[in-house]
Amino acid sequence: AIELALTKNENAFADKRSKAEKRAETISERKRCGCRKSKCLKLYCECFFAGQLCNSRICGCLNCENFERSLALKDAIIKRQEDFKLEARRIEEKNAKKSNKLKSE
Repeated sequence: AIELALTKNENAFADKRSKAEKRAETISERKRCGCRKSKCLKLYCECFFAGQLCNSRICGCLNCENFERSLALKDAIIKRQEDFKLEARRIEEKNAKKSNKLKSE
């Protein structure tokens, strides 16, 4: 049934909302953190995970370091970027090994 609908109309199941509407919806739906010991610098902090700064009016966090001029935040972001680069290298190496095995067969 889905294939039939798509053959008649390619945009039958496309999201019809504009980018601005989607962005506004995600901002309003985003949970705010209530971190107590992590200083909002771990990925289980909703704000840090989303790449957003904490908002003192909305968030209920304590000893927050996830604000604009925080040195701890800058260090955490650098560490996070390095971790992602290491993981990307591991994945590339794993994929290269797989492709070499397939080529040799």
